Amino acid sequence: MLRLLLQSVSFLEFVMPSRPIKPQLLELPQPGRVLARRVDQLAEELGFDRARLRGWGVAQAVLSAWWSVEDFGKISDSMIACAELLSELKV
Repeated sequence: MLRLLLQSVSFLEFVMPSRPIKPQLLELPQPGRVLARRVDQLAEELGFDRARLRGWGVAQAVLSAWWSVEDFGKISDSMIACAELLSELKV
């Protein structure tokens, strides 16, 4: 088990990017509408509550921004922008 864990960690270090990744979503003309549609699709397909999905997305975007601080020494503005877009969605 420990050997498998160590192999996984080595693999993750190998594939980890050396700089923050900017989501392509933010380059679209209306990223808020795209996010709203994605939340709608997930809610419909999985039977989840839209507000709960939105909250999960906000939490994951903020967590990703903090990981950026840990990994690169600065907060990811793009992840904060995603969190803001999600928090503005009407549910």
